[in-house]
Amino acid sequence: MRERLLSQTFSIADIYERIRDVPDFPKPGILFKDITPLLQSPKGLARAIEGLASVVDPSSYDVVCGIESRPPRAHRSVVG
Repeated sequence: MRERLLSQTFSIADIYERIRDVPDFPKPGILFKDITPLLQSPKGLARAIEGLASVVDPSSYDVVCGIESRPPRAHRSVVG
């Protein structure tokens, strides 16, 4: 029921609206697609995952891996 409700209230167009174009990044002539706004939208992210899951056979893979392109944040350890 939840999946059905989500599909009816959040369309593919809503997903595309949450993908931001960043022209000339990281260099001139490249159009970078920033999905950060989509990741910040619980409904949008759920709908995107639902859409991907609907076209992939669950028996066709063993593991799902996400690759992060941003560098890890620097962390400082404080001892004492």
